[in-house]
Amino acid sequence: MSILNLTQHAASPAQVAAGVVEPEHFGIEKATVQALLTFPAKDIHGLRLKDAAVRLVKLMRDNGVTEAMIGGLPALMLPLQAEMSFWAIQPNFAISERVSEDKVMPDGSTRKVAVFRHLGWHKPDNSWFADYCEAANGRLEIPA
Repeated sequence: MSILNLTQHAASPAQVAAGVVEPEHFGIEKATVQALLTFPAKDIHGLRLKDAAVRLVKLMRDNGVTEAMIGGLPALMLPLQAEMSFWAIQPNFAISERVSEDKVMPDGSTRKVAVFRHLGWHKPDNSWFADYCEAANGRLEIPA
């Protein structure tokens, strides 16, 4: 199964080996994804985020995507995850480890480089969304 890369960045070789493909694999332009993931400071509020989430999920639905690696603006991830869950598209959050490596330079100096190593996926169980939405609409009692 192919996992759509729904992030601003290119997938790492380890993520590609784990099944991540770029949007073009599904007939989606990377620039379109990047534009929907980018928000000027004045546009970061609920309605714009919800609209972006809906548009991203429509792109996925229209192109047969059933699973995607998501990441980016934290405020977008919850509405995106909720919208994906509603349409039975599995969100995947990459789990990585930052490793500091020393690189000896030609002049003898040492440069520290941070390398992100892909360790796997967090595939959230979205069954709680229905209860959350009902509680938010006042139909369920929220525990104290």
